[in-house]
Amino acid sequence: MQSARRGPLLSFPPAAPHPSLPSRSSERPRSTLFKVVAFLPLVFIFALLAFAAYAVLYSLCLDYLLFRRRAYAKGTAYFLVYSWLLYGCGGSFWMAYWRGGGIVPGAGECKRGDEEARVQNEGIRGDVGRFVLGGGDEALVPEQEADEEEVDEAREEQGLLDPVTLPSGSRETWDKLDTRDSTRPAMLQVKSDGSARFCRKGWANYKSVLSILQPGALGLTTGAITFHELFNYVNDTAGGYELAPISTTIEAMEHPNSIATLAPASASSAPSPSAASHAMRRLQPNDLTYQQRRALTSAARALSIYDLGAKENLKQIFGDKWWEWGMPWGWPPGDGQTFPINSHNLSRLRRATEQIYAEAAATRYESRGGEYELETGSTTSGMSDEDGPVRRA
Repeated sequence: MQSARRGPLLSFPPAAPHPSLPSRSSERPRSTLFKVVAFLPLVFIFALLAFAAYAVLYSLCLDYLLFRRRAYAKGTAYFLVYSWLLYGCGGSFWMAYWRGGGIVPGAGECKRGDEEARVQNEGIRGDVGRFVLGGGDEALVPEQEADEEEVDEAREEQGLLDPVTLPSGSRETWDKLDTRDSTRPAMLQVKSDGSARFCRKGWANYKSVLSILQPGALGLTTGAITFHELFNYVNDTAGGYELAPISTTIEAMEHPNSIATLAPASASSAPSPSAASHAMRRLQPNDLTYQQRRALTSAARALSIYDLGAKENLKQIFGDKWWEWGMPWGWPPGDGQTFPINSHNLSRLRRATEQIYAEAAATRYESRGGEYELETGSTTSGMSDEDGPVRRA
């Protein structure tokens, strides 16, 4: 005898399949211009993170600590901690765009998954309601949102759901957040007695706090690491920041009209007291009149010895290639502390300074009635001894 095939036994008739996924009425198709403009802040954030990775991970951890200082434990620890913070910051900002804006690639699939989860959740709620309220009796199935409280009470009486104490809001508000808000993923809420319920409330709050804490931790870590290593570098480098003797430095501070270059410590570590006192006597500001001091200041301002022109000045700061300006590569040559000098401006400034001081010496000689000789130097003294403010330039 041939047995007839029968479908699975169901205590309630299955719900009719949805013809298509429901679309959100509040959403509108976004233009390409809006997507590009909305994507620019994310590009800026990732550019900052990339520069931080180059400056700290490569320059400090790998190149300096590991390869030069041979501090393998410290460099590896800094590298791992900083890499994790960078990953957390980048992931937080990317997921914020992924879940909220629909701008980044792949966000459309995430939004479609939200719609599918919402449709499936509504179908499950209807099936459970039919099962709890009595077999296939369609008249007892709630059809409006006002009857959802009765469904919850019936499910609670059957022992299918433990009551959850809400901190604020009514049951209707909670259910509306639970089933209608499809922009947030489900999160399991566990009570103190062990009962649990899926809710859609904690994800956005947790991620928003995390997205604030991770950039803050990244900034504090960057400042702490760089300050600590700079402090160690200063302590380990003996005499690296004292390139001029203290006497020459004090002289330059007391007499700012002098444009004498500071000699290195190795070349003039023990200057002659007589030569220093004689130079200080020749550079008294009272030797010049107001017009002469003003002319000297104007000449020093107009004939800057470090001014190479707008184009060359930009190259000294940013590099030779303009398209590399602002990039983490393309650093200009040099140590960043010494710069080339414009020899043409230096010659003109020297002649102008010599002329002003010669005029001041002649005026002083005339005012004294010719009692003293002109203090323009003797035949045996060179330019480095008796040329006034341009000595050793």
